[in-house]
Amino acid sequence: MAYQSIGVDIVHVERFSHWSSYSEQKLSKVFAPQEIIEYKKILAASGPQRKVLERAAQFLASRFAVKEAFFKALCSLPQQENLKKIVFLKLCRNIYVEKGPRSEPLLKFNLGFNFDLETIISLSHESCCVVATIMLRKS
Repeated sequence: MAYQSIGVDIVHVERFSHWSSYSEQKLSKVFAPQEIIEYKKILAASGPQRKVLERAAQFLASRFAVKEAFFKALCSLPQQENLKKIVFLKLCRNIYVEKGPRSEPLLKFNLGFNFDLETIISLSHESCCVVATIMLRKS
């Protein structure tokens, strides 16, 4: 099958290093409830505080990169009436990444309309950066 659209985003992990002090209300402006729950689990993990905070920042950076990449892929699709209504921050709160049966990232969403494209995600992590690639194709 031919790919319909692709989106790529790179995020510096450091950008999210201070987000551990953010309230749940502030986090919920950008992240889905499932992501906030997972983030809190990471922050509650045992181990050196610096490592826990680095892991938490990397988690948020990866989820944000996915959201940006998905938005870019979505916006580059041929014009559809439904897509004109999408606002980035609303999209952010309504999509999240889940681990699949083989620990692969799966994108879950509730966009409020029928979305009939398959979503393929690739995530890459380094200590400083996270790269997300999203490919959309006909199901």
